[in-house]
Amino acid sequence: MKTSRLKSIVIAILLLVNIFLFVLLLGRQNQQRAAYERSVEQLSILLSDNGIDFDTALLPRDVSISTVELSRSNDEERAFAEKLLGKAVSRSVGGGIYIYENDAGSCQFRSNGTLEGALSRHVSNPTAFCEDIFRNWGYHMDDEAYAQALTVNDSGSGTISALREIDGHLVFAAPLSLTFENSALVSVSGSFLPEAASLKGAECMDAVSAVVHFLDYRNATGLVCTEITRLSCGYLLQDSSSVSTRLVPVWCIATDASNYYVNCATGSITRG
Repeated sequence: MKTSRLKSIVIAILLLVNIFLFVLLLGRQNQQRAAYERSVEQLSILLSDNGIDFDTALLPRDVSISTVELSRSNDEERAFAEKLLGKAVSRSVGGGIYIYENDAGSCQFRSNGTLEGALSRHVSNPTAFCEDIFRNWGYHMDDEAYAQALTVNDSGSGTISALREIDGHLVFAAPLSLTFENSALVSVSGSFLPEAASLKGAECMDAVSAVVHFLDYRNATGLVCTEITRLSCGYLLQDSSSVSTRLVPVWCIATDASNYYVNCATGSITRG
């Protein structure tokens, strides 16, 4: 047999194998899609039977999220404090607490990410000032469901809050807030979270399973809830040491009663 003919036969065989594998893959994808659609339909019926309105279009698909370890950064804390205060001196008071201060006031950072500050600094445009601060430190203030609204009035008084965003996901229930009085920044409070030090891969519970866990919780606790209005994946702060802070993946289920967070690994429920 000529070499050229043998090559043609080998190429034809490889082509047929590739076609077979492609058809097999399409069949598997179709099976997975059909199984998902059945689970969504069953979920919709289950929620309706339990008196909960839910638009299945709210269900996200193919969400990828990992546990996050945040390592404390004194450099980031100093930079943030000096963005608020100007040039400041620092001191440690023990217990993982650092204080930055000058004539304008002081900021206190704790090892678990808690930040408290009292100061007096005139700001001509509080909203623009906060937008700059939050953008530079990875905080998100435009999400209608989770970031608090801009509440500074015409006299320049009120509070502006935002949530930290990491790898495209919000850190729920841990806002950072700046408060103004007559166009003067007078306090800062909340959670100051540095850049992510590492991401640890783990299996993430899908949205359908998270809603089922929530329904079990609702029925077991007697919670009065008639509608799920929003569903998204993000993080909650976990108890931390002075070395690092851990963020655990959760599904946030927003209802007409409150927000509830379903741990992606354990299914446990935390009320917002």
